[in-house]
Amino acid sequence: MQEFIVQITNKHKWKEFSQSPGNFVLDFITKFYQNMNKEKNESIVKGKKKIDFSPEKSMRFLIFNLWMTMRHKSFLRLQT
Repeated sequence: MQEFIVQITNKHKWKEFSQSPGNFVLDFITKFYQNMNKEKNESIVKGKKKIDFSPEKSMRFLIFNLWMTMRHKSFLRLQT
């Protein structure tokens, strides 16, 4: 499978496009904590993107991700 992906990447000249974006997650988390407003339970990233981290939103996010993970694992079992 890996060889197939390399062939497609080379064929379409996507090498630069397919490179890792670097420390995007680290940069995002750093900005999130730098701009955190604990009174409003939100943070602003890139000057405009508000992230609500209230307990209600956080719980919904965790439940959704747990559900998606379980769904994905069930799908993988069906494929084997």
